[in-house]
Order: sequence, then C-alpha cells, then structure tokens
Amino acid sequence: MDRRQFLKLAGGAVGASVLGCGGLAAWGMKKPAVEFAESSCDGGTGRVLVAYASLAGSTGEVAEAIGRVLCAGGAAMDVRRVQDVADPSEYRAVVLGSAIRMGRLLPEMVSFVEKNASVLQVMPTAYFVCCGILRDDTQENRDEASGYLDPVRQVVGPVGEGLFAGKIDYGTIAPLEANSLRMLEAPEGDWRDWEAIRAWAGELAPVLLDG
Repeated sequence: MDRRQFLKLAGGAVGASVLGCGGLAAWGMKKPAVEFAESSCDGGTGRVLVAYASLAGSTGEVAEAIGRVLCAGGAAMDVRRVQDVADPSEYRAVVLGSAIRMGRLLPEMVSFVEKNASVLQVMPTAYFVCCGILRDDTQENRDEASGYLDPVRQVVGPVGEGLFAGKIDYGTIAPLEANSLRMLEAPEGDWRDWEAIRAWAGELAPVLLDG
C-alpha cells in the first residue's frame, strides 16, 4: 500500500468513527483553542495579501514570516486567514499558503482560489504549502508536496511556489485527527526552516511587486 492509499484509508476510518460514535465523535472533533496570525504594515510599493489556511496555527506563523520579509522590503502587507478575506481585488499581489492534511490542501484554500479565480489570474499569485513529509527533504517528497498544489495550480498558475516542512503538535489538533496522524506514525516536531522560508520570500518580493 502506497502513501496515498494509506491516507485515503485513514481518512475513511476517521469518517466512520464520526458517523458511529455520537458524543464521542463530538469530543474527537473538538479543536483546542488556537491563536491565528494576523498582521499588517504600510509601505509605498503596492499592497500584498498573504492569506493562509491553517488548522493549528503553524502555517499562519509561516505566513507571518513571509509577510515580515515583504514588509521589510517596502511593501504594504496584510496577513489574514483565507476565510477572513472578503475581496482580494484590492491587492496588487497575493501569496496563498495552506497546511496539508491527509494529502490535501485545506478545503477553504481551494474554495478561495476557485471563487476568486478571475481576480487572481490577472495579478501575481504565489503558493506555499507546509507539510510533514518535507521533514525528510528528498526530491521524491518534494515532488509529492508539489503535487498537493495541483487543485489550485490548475485554476490559477503561480509566479512562485514554496514547499516547506511543517510542524506537528498533537496538543493543538482535534483528538480524532491526532489519532489519524498516529496511525500514519507521524512524529511530533517542528521542522520549519525559517531561513529557507525567509529566503523564498525575499526572492519572491520583486516578482510580486514588479510583476
């Protein structure tokens, strides 16, 4: 059984638990309180949106690091959860990032791109993902992580893509999801490479602002 087949199986097992366990399922889906990143800065070279989809907050911290680099480069910038963005057309460029769960982008990110496709197609748009498999940064794993972007890449082609390792903290996610990750033998840890994240943002800045 390959990784994708196992992810589907694990996802199905979670779904069966939710359907069959009543109050236990409600407990299993209860998420701990999480503080999600949100920030802004003003600048003179155009306003950039850094929007993210996150369940446990760590992808928002990556979005915040990217935003700080853009801000230091002179751009006006907003970091927001993707579901809190009403109208991306007011921005000059957009950076969209998502955590990966069960081998997929979070659904709110896919919905955002599909809903706003006509706007995003006429402005510089970049994507990034944060996923556990990149704790082992091999070419095979990078190819798989890149494939996670296919649902949005096929709607809006990006000017840049960032593939970053993520963070797993069982204390910040719902018990059923934590159990699914344990089934996958996913260890807890923080594998985010902040130097690589900031370097990618620095390379992306002129593409976004001059595009």
